[in-house]
Amino acid sequence: VLREAIELGADVSALAFVSGSARLIVASGSILRVMDLLPALDGRPAGLMRTLEVPGPIIAMDVSDDGTTVAAATGNVAAVWDLTTFDAILPPSALYLDGVEILSLGLSPDGLRLAVGASDKRARIHDVLTGKSLMTLLGHRSPVRAVRFSPRGDAVMTHDTDGVMRLFDVSTGLLAADIPDEMT
Repeated sequence: VLREAIELGADVSALAFVSGSARLIVASGSILRVMDLLPALDGRPAGLMRTLEVPGPIIAMDVSDDGTTVAAATGNVAAVWDLTTFDAILPPSALYLDGVEILSLGLSPDGLRLAVGASDKRARIHDVLTGKSLMTLLGHRSPVRAVRFSPRGDAVMTHDTDGVMRLFDVSTGLLAADIPDEMT
């Protein structure tokens, strides 16, 4: 276990543990630091860090529930990386929203879809492998500052700067008629 302090050199904007592991992801400045907090079975030391970078200060970050992917956003750019190879699945240049600030990110439980909350009062769902927009979620009257997939990945909860929350059905992109049982 780490006993020494780690100096990051910039303010921390987000922290996340990877589910089922002793891996911590820290967003600091324009860099994601992926740290293994316990020694690996292959002899790697505790505290070993990998770095992943975006072109500006990270304002949003999320890790998939299955621990396979991490996403980060800065300004109007988002990126997604594979946490086993540390390769970019969706490089920062692939998901770009022209004239719109990204305020929040949410990865689906399997890491294959990315929900993006933005300053233009919309949330979007993108395919992680291609960056292609799958749907736009409409209905907010102020910027969308939080987005999260449901545990099964079939719904997205959004929250805007006016405090309004909305639940969307991912299969249709429309407001959900009922709250799924797993969310009650």
